[in-house]
Amino acid sequence: MENGQNRFLGQSNATGEFSIRITDATKELAFRVKGYPTTVIPISKNARVDTNARFRVDLPMIMADSQQVRQAYLPAVPTKHRSIYFQTQDARAFRRIPATVCFRYASSGRTQCVDISADATPTLALLNATEKITFEVRAKGYQPYSGTLTDGQTDEELYVIKLLMPNNVLVASYELPANQKLDHFEFRHVADKNYTVRGPVPPPTLGWNTFKPGNTYRFTATGQNGEVVADEQFRMEPGWTFVQFHAKPAAGARLMSIDLAKPTYFDSAVLYFNQSEYALGEVSKRKLDSISWRMIKLRPLMAQVTGHTDNVGPRSLNLTLSEYRTRVVSNYLHKKGVDPNQLVTCWQGPNAPVASNDTELNKAKNRRVVLRFFSK
Repeated sequence: MENGQNRFLGQSNATGEFSIRITDATKELAFRVKGYPTTVIPISKNARVDTNARFRVDLPMIMADSQQVRQAYLPAVPTKHRSIYFQTQDARAFRRIPATVCFRYASSGRTQCVDISADATPTLALLNATEKITFEVRAKGYQPYSGTLTDGQTDEELYVIKLLMPNNVLVASYELPANQKLDHFEFRHVADKNYTVRGPVPPPTLGWNTFKPGNTYRFTATGQNGEVVADEQFRMEPGWTFVQFHAKPAAGARLMSIDLAKPTYFDSAVLYFNQSEYALGEVSKRKLDSISWRMIKLRPLMAQVTGHTDNVGPRSLNLTLSEYRTRVVSNYLHKKGVDPNQLVTCWQGPNAPVASNDTELNKAKNRRVVLRFFSK
């Protein structure tokens, strides 16, 4: 979106990677992917971004038929009315979160709201079965979600709604002195001395509620000799905030940009599952024990966890099954001590087979979770 007009910028390759050039007049970016809701992100840039500055940013997305999962549900105490049960989850971390769902009846315009707890037991909503009903789910710190109750419902059903955090992300580029090794970097809230983000190497992106829109922060980078080589403030805006941080080099020092090249995957592991199951077997647990040990020792090590299925049964159920397989693997690693920020999760259902589904042996090869490793 530039000056009130939409302008086509480009199309990604088959793996979702793209390179685009945006102007100072660009106010929004819209990402359209088949099978996914369109994502529109406001953007802003600080005044010191160079014309040819390069940035790298990732955009997590969730398939339209995966964000709202509907399934039959058998409650401990059945009701005599049309009963809909709700659970809300963090779409990236899979944990249950509290939320509020508001139903709107099409004929009367009446609105009914119900608070959803984060308990393991889903929350019940008693509804009028004679009208078409739309709903909106809201949770603090997450993007709202709107949906419609599906026709042909049974007496008892469960809706699992997965919510995404807002796309409030600091997208950073750094100009540091050549051959200058950093001791550490820091981001601090200018008004809150207790808020600090610190590490050995400044990352290309920081977000998902790390920084709050409307607040001002300070970035500093310190060399190994204790000298502060960068010290700048920036204001976080809604959406993607592009900031280029500049160093204060010594006389005659040459500047260099931190490499923002895409990660290189250098190793992988595969876990296999029984037909229609997502429980971990003993062989898989032993593999994950070894993987967790390595990832705890090497904190820069990252893993992309992707669930897959064969093609037996409806595609929608296979997508859910592949999600559960992804979830059980990532949760196992979390419990073993792996930092959630070291994991990137996704699921493909039957969309990416490694063998044709023509024999039982080949189907078994497709019932898998793949872990691909790379460094930050």
